[in-house]
Amino acid sequence: MKKLYLVVTLFVFSYSFSQEYYSFNDTIYNKSDFNLLLKRKEKQKKLKAYFIPNKSNISNDSIIKYGTLAMFPKDFEIDKIYDNLLKPLPYFYLEKQKGGFLNSDSLKGKLTIINLWFTNCPPCVEEIPILNNLKEKYGESINTIAITFEDREKVMQFNQLHKFDFEIVINAKKYINSLGVNGYPKIIVLDKYNIVRYIPFGIIARDVESSEFLLQEFTKKIDELLKE
Repeated sequence: MKKLYLVVTLFVFSYSFSQEYYSFNDTIYNKSDFNLLLKRKEKQKKLKAYFIPNKSNISNDSIIKYGTLAMFPKDFEIDKIYDNLLKPLPYFYLEKQKGGFLNSDSLKGKLTIINLWFTNCPPCVEEIPILNNLKEKYGESINTIAITFEDREKVMQFNQLHKFDFEIVINAKKYINSLGVNGYPKIIVLDKYNIVRYIPFGIIARDVESSEFLLQEFTKKIDELLKE
């Protein structure tokens, strides 16, 4: 355990001293140039510009964060969950639907897909068959966890109509709030050290072609992380 802790510490330590770059519209900017880009966008649109990263690549002493720009009114509060990218997942000790508790430290050693969801969320329900297929595809090579703020009874009633093969964690409202989640569903991908490596914007869309593209991008990233 001490050896694993040392590896994680060195891993995070190396990130904190890496040179940061930002990729937007197939162009890579250093931090200074990217801040200038954001200011120009804000001046043009008279709105607040946010860079929302959804994945990253690490090479030697550099980090390239990939994402998109979102423009919102200046008093709009953007979802804070993206602030967790490239950081250790905050520790949790939460109740499992089938009894017992799940400790986030137990996830270390494998890639982990975490789904944040609730039963009355239509996009969450729509994603479940896709998540079940991912569970079948990757099997025991990854952890698959679904975290909800709802209680056991509500989830059990839901499962009578909808099969969900992920390990379901319940009564997690306080923890989910601490992650800064404003909208559902959300997916967080952890590497084997419990570092948040990928937060996709979604794996489903309004049309079939776009949904297929999103899923291809998601599985491509999972496959890349499994090779690390």
